[in-house]
Amino acid sequence: MISGADVKTKLEKFWESKEKKSSIQHLIRAFIPWSNCRKVQMFTVKENHQCVLCRADLICSYDLEHRLTMLEKPNALLMKVVKETINGKEMAGNETIKKVAGGKRMAVDGDKTHSMCCPDCIQALEDFVAERLGMGDGQMVWLVKSAGIKVQKKKDPKREAEEEEARKEAAIKESMVYTTATSKAESPFAALKNLIK
Repeated sequence: MISGADVKTKLEKFWESKEKKSSIQHLIRAFIPWSNCRKVQMFTVKENHQCVLCRADLICSYDLEHRLTMLEKPNALLMKVVKETINGKEMAGNETIKKVAGGKRMAVDGDKTHSMCCPDCIQALEDFVAERLGMGDGQMVWLVKSAGIKVQKKKDPKREAEEEEARKEAAIKESMVYTTATSKAESPFAALKNLIK
């Protein structure tokens, strides 16, 4: 299993590679946006299931519920948390569930794919797409448009702060012009008349 930073590095390397780019494009079309994803209820084949990006072991909803019922005395809170996870609420970061799952992550599949990912890698994939769109990557823009994907671009905090500062300065200048114009005129309408001249 690899870390989140390593997943991002892997995505970037695959995107730059002509041979591997198509596999990343496939994953983007299959898993983005989140509405394309669903938790795997039951594995159809008995084999070791792993996330295609981070190689973490995956667990399906059925196996998670089965493990819970096998506990000697299932705690009511634990039972509630697992039921919420199975019914669609997030599992990432829940230590109790991870213990029941034996360290495995919830299996998630997408549209038109046999690949499975963990929720953390889908989030990393979504962040990767948003970052590339923010950079103006033409190929990513084309892929997103051709797949009909609507992803919000993550804004650059520095650029956002600069735009906010520019809006504030423009508002100050506008109020100064209005104040100057109205102080010289008898009414706001007269001030507008003077500005139009």
